[in-house]
Amino acid sequence: MGIREEIRHRVLLLDGAMGTMIQSLRLPPSAFTYRGRTAAGLAEVLNLTQGEAITSIHRAYIEAGADIIETNTFNANRISLSEYNLEDEVAPINRWAVALAREASRDAERRVYIAGVLGPTASGLSFSAKVDDPTARTHDFDFFIEAYREQAKALIEAGCDLLLIETVFDTLVAKSAIIACREELEAAGKDLPIMVSVTFSDGSGRTLSGQSLGAFIATLAPFDLFSIGLNCSTGPKEMIPLLNELHAISPCYTSAHPNAGFPDEDGRYTLAPDHLAGELKPLLAAGFLNIVGGCCGTTPDHIRALKRILPASRPRSVPPKKPALLLAGLDPVEVKRDTLLIVGERTNVAGSRIFRRRIERKQWEEALLVARDQIAEGADLLDICMDDPLLDSKEAIVSFLRYIASDPTIAKAALMIDSSDWSVIEAALGEVQGRGIVNSISLKEGEELFIRRAKKIASFGHAFVVMLFDEAGQAASYERKLAIAERSYTLLVEAGIDPSSIIFDPNVLAIGTGIAEHDAYAKATIDATRELKKRYPRSYISGGISNLSFAFRGNDPLRSALHEVFLELARFDLAILNPASLHRSTLDEPTRKIVRKALLAGDSSQLLNLALVEQAKERTEVDHAGLTPEELLSKAVIDGELLGLEEVLDSLTHLEPLFIIDSILMEAMKTVGTRFGEGKMFLSQVVRSARAMKNAVDRLQPRLEAQSAEKKSSLGTRKAVLATVKGDVHDIGKNIVALVLSCNNFEVIDLGVMVDEETILNAVKEHDPDLVGLSGLITPSLKEMEKVISLFEAEGLQLPVFVGGATTSEVHTALKLAPLSRGAVIRTKDAGEMALTAVEVLGPQGQARLEAIRTQYEAIRMRYTQEAEPSRGSKEDLLEKQEQKRTSLKAKRYGVFVKDDFDLSELAKRISWRMYVQGWGVPFEDEEAKRIIAEAKELLAREEIASSFERGMKVVYSMMKVKSDRHTISTGRHVFHFLRDEGSGFSLPDMVAQEDAVGFFAASSALDLEAILDDDPVKTLTLKLLADRLAEVLAQEAQSLIADLWTERPRSIIRPAIGYPSWSDHSEKKTLFELLEVKERIGISLSSSYAMDPPSSVCGAVIGGEGVRYFTVKDVSRAQLERYARRKGVPDRELASFLKDMGY
Repeated sequence: MGIREEIRHRVLLLDGAMGTMIQSLRLPPSAFTYRGRTAAGLAEVLNLTQGEAITSIHRAYIEAGADIIETNTFNANRISLSEYNLEDEVAPINRWAVALAREASRDAERRVYIAGVLGPTASGLSFSAKVDDPTARTHDFDFFIEAYREQAKALIEAGCDLLLIETVFDTLVAKSAIIACREELEAAGKDLPIMVSVTFSDGSGRTLSGQSLGAFIATLAPFDLFSIGLNCSTGPKEMIPLLNELHAISPCYTSAHPNAGFPDEDGRYTLAPDHLAGELKPLLAAGFLNIVGGCCGTTPDHIRALKRILPASRPRSVPPKKPALLLAGLDPVEVKRDTLLIVGERTNVAGSRIFRRRIERKQWEEALLVARDQIAEGADLLDICMDDPLLDSKEAIVSFLRYIASDPTIAKAALMIDSSDWSVIEAALGEVQGRGIVNSISLKEGEELFIRRAKKIASFGHAFVVMLFDEAGQAASYERKLAIAERSYTLLVEAGIDPSSIIFDPNVLAIGTGIAEHDAYAKATIDATRELKKRYPRSYISGGISNLSFAFRGNDPLRSALHEVFLELARFDLAILNPASLHRSTLDEPTRKIVRKALLAGDSSQLLNLALVEQAKERTEVDHAGLTPEELLSKAVIDGELLGLEEVLDSLTHLEPLFIIDSILMEAMKTVGTRFGEGKMFLSQVVRSARAMKNAVDRLQPRLEAQSAEKKSSLGTRKAVLATVKGDVHDIGKNIVALVLSCNNFEVIDLGVMVDEETILNAVKEHDPDLVGLSGLITPSLKEMEKVISLFEAEGLQLPVFVGGATTSEVHTALKLAPLSRGAVIRTKDAGEMALTAVEVLGPQGQARLEAIRTQYEAIRMRYTQEAEPSRGSKEDLLEKQEQKRTSLKAKRYGVFVKDDFDLSELAKRISWRMYVQGWGVPFEDEEAKRIIAEAKELLAREEIASSFERGMKVVYSMMKVKSDRHTISTGRHVFHFLRDEGSGFSLPDMVAQEDAVGFFAASSALDLEAILDDDPVKTLTLKLLADRLAEVLAQEAQSLIADLWTERPRSIIRPAIGYPSWSDHSEKKTLFELLEVKERIGISLSSSYAMDPPSSVCGAVIGGEGVRYFTVKDVSRAQLERYARRKGVPDRELASFLKDMGY
């Protein structure tokens, strides 16, 4: 008996948490090292290194009674494994996982099923990767499909019994996994059950991507899954209301594997086995579930407890399939019989001139306003169409769909993807999280293409419109409409398409055109809808109703009257029209008779003579008369409304801009944070509110700049370094913090995700920030925060460190983090609170605020007895290559340029005087240092010296199209070579995409220095040291000039100089000098030993993009050096001296 038969007769028992059991083993770091690559905390690598440990965990769960054991493959996809440089090990990790599970089940006395697990990734498809850009995605839908296909293929080939897609928080990602599994099963000729389990992480009853459970079910119902269930995030008690709902609406078997409650301040799960089983017992006894098990924190004891209560349970019976068309956005939308749903047409560029103009201008926010109005007027769905010859339709529809996804007031509606260009439809399929409708396909290009496209749409779970066209053209008559419908329906059903996914469009055509035969179009359509309903009761009918009255454009009352009567006579399920038009007609009986006759009798003569008897009702405006401007501004931020902000702010010119920010905008964001915490708002709403606040602050900026110097001083020039700590790839919360801080006059240096403590320390030393913010969502992140804070303390840094994220808590911060530092460690619960606290801590009353926080934490520590235990983990060696940068940069201009008109008085302001006095060997704090600096400044003020420096300061810089093969960076015939640090794996070519735009430069401050040197040794040394500092300033200037050449300045930029730690081979200067013609253009020469003349010169590259960073190449083997020298073409007889010159 297989699992499909067993599940009909009893509740099946799933196993518990793999991760919890692995943590209990306390394996050493070496257990997580595979072929020289250490993947700290990655459970899946243990399949390759600690197979017996994994097998023993499986055995423990089997002995506890589990019928289904899950493979240790939650993170075993290419996207997740790439964070550990293990993306090439997807197949072996997954194959071994199945083999280990199979080995554990070999001695079981009953059949044990192996579920091949596919987990989520840190990336999403339904929400932006950047808080200020709704269109940003880390990967696209096709990339996810390929990643999951690779994993599914390995699991299937290894012999798993079913596939489990679990901990779903983004339904669009789940779709990609389901499609991938289906494609691989088809390729393998197998039919394995597919389970899907979703997680709801907060009290809103919505997934992280915003869907309700009803919408999630409606979206996945067409995929004919084995089971749909809930797991993770909560304990059983919090899950019960959702499980009740799941039982009521699931079209397939149901499952539940909750956590063992919630973690305590140390990340431990404490819900006892019998307590967990007791919470689930009533549901099991009532027959609400088919599969039950445990997630985070559960152990074999929890599974054993569930086993004990199963005899009193009964399995849920799967209800008969409901013959209904279920659609979904963030909320479910059911197309019910005899109920008309409205599809808003104004989000079609052909349906609204205003909308088209906004799309053409890429005014996405203004375009969203049209969609929002359609929803407010009563649209149940939105027709999204970008078919216009002047538009890049694919780019436009993808961008607008992503903007819709960022606005929950719009995204709650289901979507109709409308295009006559199949490539546009294909581009949009992977952008719709819910279940939508594709409009349309037809037989006009033949049966084969018709069926192929129908199957493609169905594979994504969407319904679709069948236009009644064939190879001969459009069906206008009643007879042709029915004939094409019959042929289309037969082909589709024979191809396996569910009839409820088929929506006929009988071609609503214009009447009253002055052409007599057109007057019969309305009756043909009305009659066809009635007959189609009889013949195909499980299918649906839709139509573009505005086409009917096209001849009466400009006469809205008459058009509304035509639509109203037409919809009464015909049998449509969905009507594509402007919902506002339904409210404009108050037909009297004489008018109704005229319209009815025109539609049924085919005589439009009276219509053409009909005077306007209806006036368009004035659209009721929302009454804001009772709200003050301050309340309107607060409401705009809370609602995430960008439009109208400028007018509201203009009415508040009597208020100080700082007061507006602190007392109105920040208070509004506190309200948003409170509602988010209460589950009354979900993530996309919070992001939208943050964007509205940023927009408001940007508009206040001119007024802020107009304040007096004293006011500017009160604002300060504040900096914040933010990072998601090592081992954690979650950055949504951090990005919101960055946005809110930037709205509060902070310069934010965002180091990204997976940032180790050394990188954070280096950033602090480089940028000298006022505070550091550390983010983490998973429990191990707390230990990483301890490492960072401990390192700061060891380095004598006492700046405020803010911590935040789901696993942080006030108690944990007081007990474990704050004692590690003599400075301040502050935990805040959300972005709004962090910004407010940061402003207070750095303000005039900052010390008092810090003392209050310390007192609060001390009180917490007094209530607990735990000793703080700082953890200092050893650094991990990464012996293999890093991942190459994927996103290339483009430039506005390419070429080589020279700048030689520098103003010394301006550049001198940027001299690092600390570095200058170091050259004299004098401590910067000494009085002697002050004297030396004063003398240097006096020297620079002399006219002859200033003139000489200005004549001798020159920069040659470039922007080049380059290619990187991860060993070299080439610009056509010029090739730069690089070494790789074998300890960290870093090498500069990895920070350049395969095809990219990179800048190169050479700069000198001393091309005229010899003219002013004399026999005075102190003056000579002073001038040479000043020239060195000015050369560094010119290098900074070169970086700025190059950065301005990119089409968009990247967030991260590095300027590696040749001869320095990242690029230590001085001989590479020869290539750069040839490339830029340095000597010919600005006069710097190069000696045979690659020394620059004059010595106060710098040359190097300027590289930008995500993930670029400084590092040191220090761990290089002899074998690599030999390969490197040969790659450069250095003869063997020169090898020894060549390597010596490189300093290795």
